[in-house]
Amino acid sequence: MHNLTDGLAVGVAISQSLGLGLSTAMAILFHEIPHELSDYAILLHTGMSWYKALFLNFASALTSVLGFFVGVAIGTDSEESEEWLLAVIAGQFLYIALVDLLPELLHSKEEGLQKVLQVIMSVLGLAVGFSVLLVIALFEDTINVSVN
Repeated sequence: MHNLTDGLAVGVAISQSLGLGLSTAMAILFHEIPHELSDYAILLHTGMSWYKALFLNFASALTSVLGFFVGVAIGTDSEESEEWLLAVIAGQFLYIALVDLLPELLHSKEEGLQKVLQVIMSVLGLAVGFSVLLVIALFEDTINVSVN
């Protein structure tokens, strides 16, 4: 579901404008690299062979391609459906952050200074990510990408 949402977000964004699509894709890429590496590590840790773990990780990532094409189709269909889809995607990202990731942080086995540092690093990472996305949102209309 997570990768499908990523693809939907990029598809809808690129149907609006190339700059918005590229900035959305870049933001998701920076998120997906550590996410997919950690998924791969978890699969390896369960005792799965490296090639089976790689195949399953790749297969789950392919749902983002499906999401991309659905997002482009819906995004070019009508502006009203595009707005609804963007709202659903934003809700999905909030759900993933608050239901999947936040409990992991709160129920960490770290104690004392290590737990404090873990929380500080997580909040700092969230703040940096938010800041980058805010800058992209503020200046997306002035970003010009020429494809020759």
